[in-house]
Amino acid sequence: MQEQLKRWLEECGMQDVQPVEVLIDGTAYTGAIYTNPHHGNQSMMYVIGDHPLLYKKGRKPYLKRRVCFTIDGDTRDWYIACYFHPGLVQTYFKQTVQAKPEHQPFGNNFIMSAWDIPGKPDDKIDSYEPKPYERRRIEVKAS
Repeated sequence: MQEQLKRWLEECGMQDVQPVEVLIDGTAYTGAIYTNPHHGNQSMMYVIGDHPLLYKKGRKPYLKRRVCFTIDGDTRDWYIACYFHPGLVQTYFKQTVQAKPEHQPFGNNFIMSAWDIPGKPDDKIDSYEPKPYERRRIEVKAS
């Protein structure tokens, strides 16, 4: 699956694609780190699977908010920039969505982005927020 993900991201124009295994709260995910030239060469990570901050309230899925992630050897905060999860779309937006193979070939996924403000390398994601974010350490290993 990692080679398929790498090839698909490269076909989408992503650069420096490196397959990785991501460990978040004890759950292993397949993913890839890449540079996104369509977003100012932003460092991003495409991760296959359910949103890691997902929890259920009754039968509906919800998300925990105000959480960011840290990676050993990287001083930046990482956050979930977007996700594809039909159950969450139904909960929050009251819409039914289906995966389109050309856009979501791997099903549920989320994209993490590094908080990287040009000219402000010491700024954290919550620098100007009234309350600090919860920081969770994750492991990212080259595959």
